[in-house]
Amino acid sequence: MDFKNQKKQAVFMLVYSELIFRQLNFSHKEIIRNALNLCWKWIANQDISADTIYSTLDDGTDFGGICILMQLDKNEENILKLDNIVYAISYISLLAYQKENSNGYLPPILENIDENTIVLFMENLSKMNLLHINSYQD
Repeated sequence: MDFKNQKKQAVFMLVYSELIFRQLNFSHKEIIRNALNLCWKWIANQDISADTIYSTLDDGTDFGGICILMQLDKNEENILKLDNIVYAISYISLLAYQKENSNGYLPPILENIDENTIVLFMENLSKMNLLHINSYQD
């Protein structure tokens, strides 16, 4: 898929992530807000490093980063919401790495992020009644 279409998918995911963010009851919302802001800046100018975006997901410790914090969250209503926000940030982080790297290095969390991520994202939207379709097909 070409970069222009990938960028459109990323914007789609970010728009819905903003809607999800407003509904989120999560004690670490400021970390997510920062990550979404970085993603929007990257979409606009591609001047935020892939490592900077990725570090919002995994800061290299056992105590921070959205991926660790979402595992510690006990609110079951947040599961799909946080999954989708992580999908969006991960997808944009992947695009940033692809744009920066010719050697193909990806952090472990991003190794499973691909075009199928948008399908999972849309299926979760449907489960949350934010997208009114039974299932998403290409």
